[in-house]
Amino acid sequence: MKVLLSSVVWVIGIVFTVSELAGLQIGIAPMAVEGSEDGSVFSQTVADTVNALGSGSSFGVFIIGKIDAPDAPRSILDAADWCGIYGLDLLVYGAIRSSSDIADGVIRVFDAEKGTVVKALFGRDESARTDRLIEDLAKKLYVYFSEELNLAAPVTIRAKEHAAWDFSIDLGWWSCAGSWNDALTGLCSLELGGSLTPIRPILYSGSWDLFLRFGLNLGYETGMRRPGHEEFFFQGLLLKFPIDICAEWRRRHQIRLTGAPLLYLDMIVQNRLYTGNRTAVSAAGGLSLSLSYIFRINDSSSLGLSAGCGMIFYSPVRIQIRPALFYEFSIPGKKEIP
Repeated sequence: MKVLLSSVVWVIGIVFTVSELAGLQIGIAPMAVEGSEDGSVFSQTVADTVNALGSGSSFGVFIIGKIDAPDAPRSILDAADWCGIYGLDLLVYGAIRSSSDIADGVIRVFDAEKGTVVKALFGRDESARTDRLIEDLAKKLYVYFSEELNLAAPVTIRAKEHAAWDFSIDLGWWSCAGSWNDALTGLCSLELGGSLTPIRPILYSGSWDLFLRFGLNLGYETGMRRPGHEEFFFQGLLLKFPIDICAEWRRRHQIRLTGAPLLYLDMIVQNRLYTGNRTAVSAAGGLSLSLSYIFRINDSSSLGLSAGCGMIFYSPVRIQIRPALFYEFSIPGKKEIP
């Protein structure tokens, strides 16, 4: 049966989840959906998220099948009635309203003792992507339970993300160590890079995600002589192939360990006292290792700080130390909702 967008579709198979944690009875009511989407998906996703919140802890969740209830709650009065009927401390209810282009969603948390809605969570997406909107609302509810209500957060549902891209630009300073440091001092360095995350997360625990990235970086460095040596200007080009091991907490704070084989091409323009200018070009392979902290500003932008060490296989080996600041722009991949 085709349902018009202006009609209201109510969940027939009513899902009602009741949980008890720290003396609280928390219920998830049937969710109302206006438009052509099946509201049971909304209800079940929210119920699964709460169920995952208590996985591995004393947060016992059980789902009751169909309940003799007239409709999903739509107002504070309805929510108060449901709390009275089912003996709840908190009731979670919500709705999605769709048009031809946009879908708006809301989840509300009603506190029976206070007699009011203590939290309202909103979301908006394309009408064709209500699955993504539902997942976003369920995730916000999980964050509210775990952070604002201070509930334990052991295991959560993870949506697998495939083929996500990150593009970065970083500005740093570098210096040599050992015998190279007697003659050469670094000035500045610039790197541009792109990285692919094939699948995220590979592993997860609580609020932590673990995943791998594979990238390609192009860098440029400048340097100059130290006092006591003939005047010269140093320029270096490097091509890196980084492999990142990333651990991210709550999609906000990330620690990243990076190892990269590299190719290095440098050019020295030397102003010699008696023979004029001389240009020397050389190339070598190398390895680099760095540790970074990244703060995610939003879904597409991040800022980071890194400290790295590299080895260029000249004779003797040139060891370089490089701190840097960087910005990353992210393009989300395709999500596989569990």
